[in-house]
Amino acid sequence: HVVHKTGVVYPGLIEGNTRYTIFETIDIPFSTLKGDVNQDDYVNVLDVTAVLNFFFDDMFLSNIQNWASDMNSDNQVNVIDIVFLVNFIISH
Repeated sequence: HVVHKTGVVYPGLIEGNTRYTIFETIDIPFSTLKGDVNQDDYVNVLDVTAVLNFFFDDMFLSNIQNWASDMNSDNQVNVIDIVFLVNFIISH
């Protein structure tokens, strides 16, 4: 479910420049931050580097790293997730 900052479930497309809370069902028992790919408890440029290494160096991501990398929660790690991650870092 996508919930708008007003608390209303948002059924439509997600709009830019709007803050949302995303609720997911996760089957993997772990605790980490979305975006913290290298699991150092910080979301920063090192996490972007880790995702880029996944693409260009044929690295494999663990289940936790895969979940943390999938910034838009579409069950795929791709360039869109890198864009979301960079935007998150810049805005925080």
